[in-house]
Amino acid sequence: MSSLPPSSSDVSLNPDGDRPAGAMAAEAMNSESRETEVDFEQELQAIETSLQALKTRHAEVQAAQQQKTQLLEQRDRLDSQSSTFKAELQAIDRQLSELEFTLESRLFSWAGVREYFWQAVRFGGLGLVIGWTLAYGVLKQPAQTPNAPLERQEIPQ
Repeated sequence: MSSLPPSSSDVSLNPDGDRPAGAMAAEAMNSESRETEVDFEQELQAIETSLQALKTRHAEVQAAQQQKTQLLEQRDRLDSQSSTFKAELQAIDRQLSELEFTLESRLFSWAGVREYFWQAVRFGGLGLVIGWTLAYGVLKQPAQTPNAPLERQEIPQ
């Protein structure tokens, strides 16, 4: 290394004159990369939360399906016996209908439909804008009329 002071072309200062411009650019890039890392970590956390909710819901559905199978077997067993178990049979039927309602209502939610809804709105709107633009372009041009027929001219003989 030389002991010469840096020339004016080696170090450029920012307008305030306190730090080199290269250091400010490097600091800005580090700031952007930190923001990107934070965004990525937030997205990753959101995905993990969604995955955990999905796993929980899957476990609930499996447990409800097992309980439904057990209740169906118990209903069939009681149905084959005598009519004295009618009250118990009605209670089991009521529980089965509640379980089916729970299964159906849990599988359909606004959270699952929200993404598809906004995609339909976005692309439907884009289609409308493109259609209006094409219609405007076509209607702006005047319609071309066919050439008028030439008049007959008599040829002298």
